[in-house]
Amino acid sequence: MLVSHPLGASIRMLFSPYRSIIVGEKVEEIDVFSVEIIENSIISYKKHMEVRNADWDNKEDYQLIDNELLESTLKSLNSNSCESCI
Repeated sequence: MLVSHPLGASIRMLFSPYRSIIVGEKVEEIDVFSVEIIENSIISYKKHMEVRNADWDNKEDYQLIDNELLESTLKSLNSNSCESCI
């Protein structure tokens, strides 16, 4: 089960060389919705990266932003008691 979205909220973040995602515990049935999100995100990423490269010049900033987003998501999951998500 996909817990966090693979794409950033802005076009600028799409060019980040970093993007952490969170997945939940393995389930018996395939979560078709999560698979579609992942597949569509890969297609979108590849489409945008055909015309532009990842922004490695600002990698430290992107690392910081990715880490902050990851920590914020984990805190939100913990406060919502989503035990199966972490």
